Amino acid sequence: MSKSSTIRTLVLKLASLFHAGVFLALAGSLIGYFGSTDFFLDLFSNFRLSYAAALALGFILAAFTKKRRLAYLWAVGFIMNAVPIVPFFVPPDTHTSPTSTPLRIMFVNVLRKNPDKQAVISAILKANPDVIVAVEVDDIWGNALTSGLASQWPHSKVADRSDNFGIAIFSRQPLLNINIFESPGNYVASLRAELQSGSHTTLIYGTHPFPPMSSFTHSGWQVHMDDLANRILNEKEPVILVGDFNSTPWSANYRWFMKRTGLVDSQKGFGPQSSWPTELPYLGIPIDHIVTSPNITTISRKIGRHNGSDHRPVIADLMIP
Repeated sequence: MSKSSTIRTLVLKLASLFHAGVFLALAGSLIGYFGSTDFFLDLFSNFRLSYAAALALGFILAAFTKKRRLAYLWAVGFIMNAVPIVPFFVPPDTHTSPTSTPLRIMFVNVLRKNPDKQAVISAILKANPDVIVAVEVDDIWGNALTSGLASQWPHSKVADRSDNFGIAIFSRQPLLNINIFESPGNYVASLRAELQSGSHTTLIYGTHPFPPMSSFTHSGWQVHMDDLANRILNEKEPVILVGDFNSTPWSANYRWFMKRTGLVDSQKGFGPQSSWPTELPYLGIPIDHIVTSPNITTISRKIGRHNGSDHRPVIADLMIP
């Protein structure tokens, strides 16, 4: 066998292996659409960005090698994933009042075992938000954040825990009635705080539910988010909810929660912004969220740089009515 024939055979084998991987992306795409029937199937819905990228590359390869049937199949699969992704590039129909107040809010999952405390604090100082909500805060992290932030963000509450579900809030403006609570039958802490800006009050919620990876944790996720939805629906002031939801916008769980509360995803108009894991900044999954009442306008939204955590922080500039 000639050298050119050997190379051609190897290329064909690699192409076949790649197409096999693309087929798995297509299968995952289909399975994810049945997420409302079972928690395990819903896990497949979280990887729409990766599926879309794999199918797009598969289409290009199939078209280049003139495999028309495969090209059509991968094109259909790509469209299947593009349909739920594209709406995030369309800005919501919102209007900003001249009397609206600007607010920059930052959410950060510090990663409890992250040893680089200064990197997280430096990222916060660089982002210069008005309000910071942090999760996975143990006593060491609580002390580090308080020491590093208290001079500029003097209004705070730290509810540290020895597991991955401690939570904290820091603010430049006064915070009133800070409440740390656990949902009934659930042992994960959330917070509610009233942010005072002049004569206006905005409600800040922070949360970090269980990752719905098993029937037990999925049940805990639902109880947690159902209780959170009930609390938000009873509020009369504008609400900002931030947190590591352990769920993406394409999950049936997430879509149920957003429909129930009527909150708006701050990613709308800016495209999906993957925050985890840090090794995949563009093809990871967006599980860290800032969602708001419909009358709050998102002016900008971005993902921060890697700071030693497995999550990238989320920063949003909002206009509060």
